[in-house]
Amino acid sequence: MSFRKLVSLEIFVHEFFHRPPIVYPFGTSLEPPPQLTTLEYPPRQENPALKVQIRWLIRSDMPETLDIERKAFELPWMEEDFLCVLRQRNCIGMVAEYNHRIVGFMIYELHKAKLHILNFAVDPEFHRQAIGTQMIAKLVDKLSQQRRQEIVLEVRESNLTAQIFFKKMGFRAVLVLRSHYDDTDESAYVMRFSLEEETPAFLFTPENKPIECSPTGYINRIAKFYKSA
Repeated sequence: MSFRKLVSLEIFVHEFFHRPPIVYPFGTSLEPPPQLTTLEYPPRQENPALKVQIRWLIRSDMPETLDIERKAFELPWMEEDFLCVLRQRNCIGMVAEYNHRIVGFMIYELHKAKLHILNFAVDPEFHRQAIGTQMIAKLVDKLSQQRRQEIVLEVRESNLTAQIFFKKMGFRAVLVLRSHYDDTDESAYVMRFSLEEETPAFLFTPENKPIECSPTGYINRIAKFYKSA
């Protein structure tokens, strides 16, 4: 190599390694851009669980219960609908109370071998604070107390958040009820929690009788709430 080419090569190497770094939009030089997944998609923060008192629903709870009902459902029950259902000898209403405020409720039927959830909702302002979890835990505790072996409910096919929540709580889909809801002709999944190991799905026969005073016919309703309700 000639002397002139050698000098030119040395000058090139010197300039290459001592020139100012090229700044790219990411704010770095020639190094690859930083990983953005953690910065762009931070983990979703869960609200701390609220310790609620779960007790019987009484008449003075009705205004707050109706308010949650209107927030949770497009076609809410009226007060007369609640009273009609609760007059049935085997129907029970319970509420979740926090700081003297009703934040959730459930209506269920008592049967010889099971509990059947008819209406279940959590105030949207208190979603993801384990209120629904505590309500279901209360029902599960009643299975051992009253010697009933299972809890059943119907949930709309489109209500994915409720399906995920109940699956997390140990429920399994055991049956599909085609065109179960009169308002949209939508199908429903029958979901079941059982203290027993396994029971064949074909032995399950849900009570789908409409209550005459209910304007919606089939009254089984589960609100759309988050996975960690």
